[in-house]
Amino acid sequence: MKHYALGGYTARKSKLTKKNHINFSANSKINKEKVHNLIAKGLMTQVGLNSIEVAKQNGSWTILDEVEELIIPKNLEKALIKH
Repeated sequence: MKHYALGGYTARKSKLTKKNHINFSANSKINKEKVHNLIAKGLMTQVGLNSIEVAKQNGSWTILDEVEELIIPKNLEKALIKH
């Protein structure tokens, strides 16, 4: 009989648990829609709600909004026109 050990693996943790690490893709438009659906159905856990609050406080909740809406930052637009 073979025995396997999974060293270093733990239960899934919040995307924001590692110090100084923010996973911006977790807050994409698609994922935010899923979050809103879970909240509307009453299925979001308190841990999930806490993670959302942290993301809103540190800016990672909205950091992809302009990118996903294809909004070009003014400084980039000026640089592109210039060159």
